[in-house]
Amino acid sequence: MLKHQTELSNNGSLSERILFWLYKLTSDFGQSIIRPIFWFALTAIVYWLLIETKNVDLIFRLLPESTGDILNDFFMIFNSMTKYIIPYKTWLKPGMEFISFIFYIIFTSLIWLVILAIKRHTKR
Repeated sequence: MLKHQTELSNNGSLSERILFWLYKLTSDFGQSIIRPIFWFALTAIVYWLLIETKNVDLIFRLLPESTGDILNDFFMIFNSMTKYIIPYKTWLKPGMEFISFIFYIIFTSLIWLVILAIKRHTKR
């Protein structure tokens, strides 16, 4: 993997370098089972906190009114687009469809990293 990292730093695209860095950070290239589980738990806590702050409208109370209106319009557009992604439609939190969709993608990726790490360790 160090050789691949050297190749990416010389002539890899930005997206390849970002994905390589994320793979190293989240699962140490499939070597660690604990890391993706840790990131899964941390992400679940962040998602829970976002849901709780949305329930009490804390985010929009802390922001200036003009910024809150811009954010609200932004999220309304993306929420309305996300509502029509059929496989995820039943899992999305009402009023937070876009954020829920992003977090479900992250959760799915982290679960996949745990499966890969388990698979890698059982083959050895």
